Amino acid sequence: MRQHRTTAAVLSAICMGFGQLYNRQWIKGVILSFLGMASLYFFITNLGDALWGIITLGEKGNHFEKVNGLTKLVAGDHSINLLIEGLIVLILLALYLIAYYANIKKRIQYRKTKGYGRAAQYIQTDP
Repeated sequence: MRQHRTTAAVLSAICMGFGQLYNRQWIKGVILSFLGMASLYFFITNLGDALWGIITLGEKGNHFEKVNGLTKLVAGDHSINLLIEGLIVLILLALYLIAYYANIKKRIQYRKTKGYGRAAQYIQTDP
């Protein structure tokens, strides 16, 4: 029994939803797997830029360039936008990590109460 709890927790640690698939919760497992992989893709593509924006607040300022003999103002990095975008990505990362931890913890609890033929403990009331 303990082996199955450990297996479900390890699978959930690999990717959200794999523990649910192992426990035969197909719909929940597929949805969480998709959300986990989509979140992972989002953080891989955006976390580096978000940290760069928070640390540097941009490297290019507004400057003038000559285009066809005319001087034109070219916008640079906007530090407020970089800071806000970086903070949003970090907040989403914190929420994702909380959900990830809760998912692993839930897999362990699920197997403690409902694992392999053992009924969950419910409080029964007399009619």
